[in-house]
Amino acid sequence: MKRFLCAVLILAAAATAFAEGRKEAPTFPTKPIEIVVPWAAGGTSDLTARAIAAEMRNHLPQPVVVTNVTGAGGATGHTHVKNQRADGYTILFSSVSFLGGYFTGQFPFTYTDLQPLANLSDEAVVVVVHKDAPYSNLKELADDAKRNPGKVSWAITGTGNSTHIVAEGIRLAAGIDIQYVSFNGGAEVRAALLGKHVTAATMTGGEAWDNYRAGNFKILAQSLPKRSPQLADVPTIREQGIDHTFNLWKGLYVPK
Repeated sequence: MKRFLCAVLILAAAATAFAEGRKEAPTFPTKPIEIVVPWAAGGTSDLTARAIAAEMRNHLPQPVVVTNVTGAGGATGHTHVKNQRADGYTILFSSVSFLGGYFTGQFPFTYTDLQPLANLSDEAVVVVVHKDAPYSNLKELADDAKRNPGKVSWAITGTGNSTHIVAEGIRLAAGIDIQYVSFNGGAEVRAALLGKHVTAATMTGGEAWDNYRAGNFKILAQSLPKRSPQLADVPTIREQGIDHTFNLWKGLYVPK
């Protein structure tokens, strides 16, 4: 959070210095600042962005609003921000999914085409099933997928993003055949899993947390190289004999 606030203050100072060089120019900010989340409301990206916006409002004289610009696995929101004026009033909330979207060809630019402001978090992506699912670990799920190729439905939040990358890493490393079901955000994935409309899902640890604590979900594995302290009882993917790790980072960007 301190790094984030420093980035905000640097942005404000730079804009103020520029304005002071112009006669009667206003200082920054003189209008609301928008944080664009490229995924649907209710997921951890959305919730984190809203927490950041609330903190920013404590330090800035203008409103800070969060807008969800969804579609194309996050490409619509990323493209929207890239095409805005480089004046500091439009901020992108993004993640490592930015790389996935680029390498899968969803949009022809990546993080190097925007100006980074701050890294916000490092998080595990987790493999989740309904509490009534007949699996107690990831190996049992993988074995079922081997016995029934293409029958295991797996919820993700868009091609190329972190949930897809982790599921695909597991698929390749375990040599299994699964059926992807794509949703617009973590809230939709949770609803599908709660309704038993899918066999399994990959989601962020934060998205799974409340239902995990409430006993509605079972978390079979986490993607980090070492167990997260918040999920100390959940083995990593690699611990279960499937050679795959993944670290989900999230951060803020502005147009160059």
